[in-house]
Amino acid sequence: MIVISGFGPFDKYEINPSWEAAKEIDVERKFMIPVTYREAKEYAKKIIDLNPNIVVALGLSPSSKKFRVEMLGINVMYASIPDNEGVIAEGEKIFEDGKNCYFSNVPVFELVSYLNSQRIPAVPSFSAGAYICNTFYYSLLYYREKKSSNAKIIFVHVPPSKEIKDDGWKMEDIKFGVKKVIEFTFRLSSL
Repeated sequence: MIVISGFGPFDKYEINPSWEAAKEIDVERKFMIPVTYREAKEYAKKIIDLNPNIVVALGLSPSSKKFRVEMLGINVMYASIPDNEGVIAEGEKIFEDGKNCYFSNVPVFELVSYLNSQRIPAVPSFSAGAYICNTFYYSLLYYREKKSSNAKIIFVHVPPSKEIKDDGWKMEDIKFGVKKVIEFTFRLSSL
């Protein structure tokens, strides 16, 4: 089973291209993750409980011009803006019993090379931040380990779409890139 997720609107972004792309992809399960620390953790558990083969999680990187393929999630919540429930995190751990970080089990550098070969500008990223994207990614990886899951899990920050920024990507190009992430990850999981 392939699961894809994106986030709902937050802060000043009335649409979130991560969800706009995810909802158009033909996979077994899709989730729009609410932009709250609490629900990010809950949805991560729900997704891992489904026992998926692949999880492709998407988020928005408003300042990026490329796909940012995230190497790891860190065990910290921190941001200067509140989540959609009004919570401002000030450096708390996501899980007290969690490791400091968890690495993706998808080869990030290979995925980045593959995306660039498909004319999808992409870079490896070594920080998913400390806001909700990181909380969700870290939680997926945490629950993956706790449940001894074999799921291939990757988080990709997509650039803004033209609906958000004049110099943003066309939505079709974001969707094409996401399909290529799934294609690459699917080949790995079927080896």
